[in-house]
Amino acid sequence: MLRDKRERVLMDVIYASASSKSGQCILSPVEILQRIPLDIAIHEEDLEPLFYNLSLEGYFDFEKADFKGDPMFLFTLKEKGLSYERDKKNKRRSLIIKIVSTVAFALLAALVRYIVGLIIGK
Repeated sequence: MLRDKRERVLMDVIYASASSKSGQCILSPVEILQRIPLDIAIHEEDLEPLFYNLSLEGYFDFEKADFKGDPMFLFTLKEKGLSYERDKKNKRRSLIIKIVSTVAFALLAALVRYIVGLIIGK
């Protein structure tokens, strides 16, 4: 899964644009930067290295082109990119299950300690 918060935000933007269009989309750097929350520091020169990293991880293929002098990026989601949203939900569900089970076991341990304390008489 994605390690960097900037990569997660970019993948959210690309997935939202490409998933509704059969896995492909064309975006300009300006369109991408407009969709990124203001608290995430991503500059236009940071985009290509981040895209390259996401491409190496198997989320999508991308190509850079010029359209009337403006740079444009063509994204084609791969299998891992198409399942990005499902994987994100599964990871969140897994984290919630781990937290709930940890709390439940802690409560159970406290209850056992209390009962043993009552039995021993301390």
